[in-house]
Amino acid sequence: MRVKCVANKLTRKGFLETLIKPGGQKSALDDDFYVIIDNQVVIDNETDGYDLAVDKVYDCYGVMYFKNEVRFLIVNESYFTPKWFPSDLFDIVDSSLPYNWHCNSFNSDSINGWMLGYKELVEDYTYLLDLIQEIPYAITIFNNMKENLEYVYIIEK
Repeated sequence: MRVKCVANKLTRKGFLETLIKPGGQKSALDDDFYVIIDNQVVIDNETDGYDLAVDKVYDCYGVMYFKNEVRFLIVNESYFTPKWFPSDLFDIVDSSLPYNWHCNSFNSDSINGWMLGYKELVEDYTYLLDLIQEIPYAITIFNNMKENLEYVYIIEK
């Protein structure tokens, strides 16, 4: 799956919900708002900015629905680790999915969500949390999956 960045700023209707409270940092703006990705910048009380290049096409390595928001797992040019970005920042330009993707539901803070992506991401909630917190073993698994996924795309062309 490939997505094209159409915006790198997101006007908030309330604050962006947290994916993982222990991994984030409280914002001075609101006790309930947690910064969930280190490349998110609070521009003002109404807008979040992201380190993404508008019009650039990115590979998507997972899709999550949680707390009424769809997020895409993306690696941008400034980071070597994947980050979850709001889907509102993108248009889908290639909707084909790798043959080995899985789908599963999960529960966090008594809230249900679902995940679509590679096996470890989807089947192991602890791995998901470790990936968000950039624990080395989780990044290694991601990088191995990414290499194999890119190889699959090359063969399919």
